[in-house]
Amino acid sequence: MKKNLLLVGLVSLLFMGCPNELELEAINVKANKVSYTVGESVAPSDIEVVATYRDGTSKAVSGFTVTPATFSEASKVTVTVSFSENGVTKTASYEVSVTQTGESSSQSSTPTVGSNITIAEVEFPKTSEVAVIAKGTTATVSKADDSSWSSYYSGTNSYFKGVFIKDRTVKLSAFAMSKYEVTQQLYNAVMEANPSSFNSNPNGEEKQELRPVENVTWYDAVAFCNKLTQTIGIKDASGNIDYAYYSDESFITPYENGNSIYYKKASKGYRLPTEAEWEFTARGADATKQAWGYAYAGVQTKKDPANFTSNPYTDDELAPLVGIIITARI
Repeated sequence: MKKNLLLVGLVSLLFMGCPNELELEAINVKANKVSYTVGESVAPSDIEVVATYRDGTSKAVSGFTVTPATFSEASKVTVTVSFSENGVTKTASYEVSVTQTGESSSQSSTPTVGSNITIAEVEFPKTSEVAVIAKGTTATVSKADDSSWSSYYSGTNSYFKGVFIKDRTVKLSAFAMSKYEVTQQLYNAVMEANPSSFNSNPNGEEKQELRPVENVTWYDAVAFCNKLTQTIGIKDASGNIDYAYYSDESFITPYENGNSIYYKKASKGYRLPTEAEWEFTARGADATKQAWGYAYAGVQTKKDPANFTSNPYTDDELAPLVGIIITARI
């Protein structure tokens, strides 16, 4: 009898010690709006709250509470979101910028051509843009020969020849593009992660945080563009964040992850350049110049590959040799 009671007690103890797999573990908040004026409140549509559970499942939830209920003064404010379920309460926080009515927020700013991106009053070096094709103008490239690729390729695979081939006319609208590759510093500030392998031991005077981000997939790049648009606060005429990418063809759910991506052509938010835009920019944006037909930036210079590490390009030398760029904005 004592053995049976001991066994029952042990089973009960083990059962009581097992966590409930459906127990609420955490909540995550996605902020669709981060700039407010005094007197405003966080509307339900301003945030999306997702609850995760011990069994790894997650779902969007409502019925959460937001503190403060109303913004009473102009400053940076930490917003706390609370959600309770089955006696368990979880919270998550994020920061917003509150200004007086009629006053513009200094939290972030959309860069003008030649200026760097500013986020939360911090300017990020090497994030300026170049107007590749000036606003209100277009560029048309029509090649009557194979000079765009014949100096560096002699095969038959069309994808090595690029966009600007013989007897094809390509017309491009106005667009601006980042002058430099996206830095690890900017990517980390926006995505709160740095996937780069080259994340230590910079060469000479090279600054680690200003190295280009790498180990980024095309899907990661798309998500970064959307997140940067949100962080900067680029909005459409209705005052909503003007995302370029969505997960549905009705343009309702901004893209964050997954395989379904739909591009909103009318968006003014950050996006990836098209193949033609990238190649046009990388070739120097002038099809009449000799450099247009070079295999890659710097190929015709006197830089010696043997001592390139000790004698690299300076930023000024690289300025007209636009390389791989990750974001473009009309």
